[in-house]
Amino acid sequence: MKKVLYVTHNFEYVQPQIINHLNESNGAICDCLLVSHRIKAKPASYPDNYLYSEYHSNVKGPLFLVKKYKWIANDCLSLVRENGYSLLHANMSFSDGIVCRNLCSEIHIPYVLSVRDPDINDKFVWSVPSYKSEMIKNLINSKAIIFLSKPHMEALFSRTGSAVANEIKTKSYIVPNGIDDYYLENRFFKNEKSHEKIKKILFVGRIDRRKNLESLVRALEYLIERGQLFQLNVVGDMVDPFYESLIRKYNWIKHFKKCEKEKLIHYYREADVMCVPSHFETFGLVYAEAMSQGTPVLYTRNQGFDKQFEDGYVGYSVDDGNPIDIAKKLMMIFDHYLDMSHNCSESCLQFDWHNIVNRFLTIYNNDI
Repeated sequence: MKKVLYVTHNFEYVQPQIINHLNESNGAICDCLLVSHRIKAKPASYPDNYLYSEYHSNVKGPLFLVKKYKWIANDCLSLVRENGYSLLHANMSFSDGIVCRNLCSEIHIPYVLSVRDPDINDKFVWSVPSYKSEMIKNLINSKAIIFLSKPHMEALFSRTGSAVANEIKTKSYIVPNGIDDYYLENRFFKNEKSHEKIKKILFVGRIDRRKNLESLVRALEYLIERGQLFQLNVVGDMVDPFYESLIRKYNWIKHFKKCEKEKLIHYYREADVMCVPSHFETFGLVYAEAMSQGTPVLYTRNQGFDKQFEDGYVGYSVDDGNPIDIAKKLMMIFDHYLDMSHNCSESCLQFDWHNIVNRFLTIYNNDI
């Protein structure tokens, strides 16, 4: 049985899901090492299997970032060594990867990297030569590299250049994120089209520039001007005040505050289509959550959810900057609605965390 240390400077939804489900499996014992240099003390709410770097620095500026993560690795060295881990898993390839690579060089145990959106799109990582060099070292020296989607893998390969890409392709894998068990335990199948004349479109997420609500609004405005009837339900926290006036402008838009899954599931279930045309998306759990309730999805082309399925199977990829493309793909969903809805309810099982950690275990045990 592998004894794994999951190294991360973030502790949000994905990280505890991975750690908890690995520990529930029969293939790994997994602890977490929190390596944030911004937190001065370990939060009291963290369980015993969460280790913590006591290193803290007030030194600021991008030039010191790499040094900080190397200092963190040095600070954690004895802690990691005494617990006898057989594998390290970095939550992000750049920052957490630097910690893992430096621990690996001292303790001589392998490490696995996960690639997330900042690893691909952070301008500092790829424009500062020393940062790019650290990233490439992380990738080359890793045991395996895990991507959330094919577009992410292709984007990273283009960043590194062909020589590095060819070197790391054979140890690269695609494993998506999972969704909360609650959605899978309450899967919903839509057996008939809605009889409502007004089609319900759903947007779920932070209401800010990155999530790009305005492109969806423009697409619906275009269709409404041509005689279609829509209601747009927007669920999420208002982060950018620009969108308050945008939402107030149209009587067919309703805004609801961010809510718990027990309420959110009903928004998913009642919607005809879910669309969040984000400019950038690490993965997009909301698409998979909507699928579990039989709701087809529109997702941004070449971002985290794209190519999880063939276009037209559970929805369509869209050009996030082209409202006409969004409008066209939205209407295409209604041409084959029930088939697509059924595909959603069936295919969402690939986002079961139990299946995902089994894929992790296969990668962990693969001698590359």
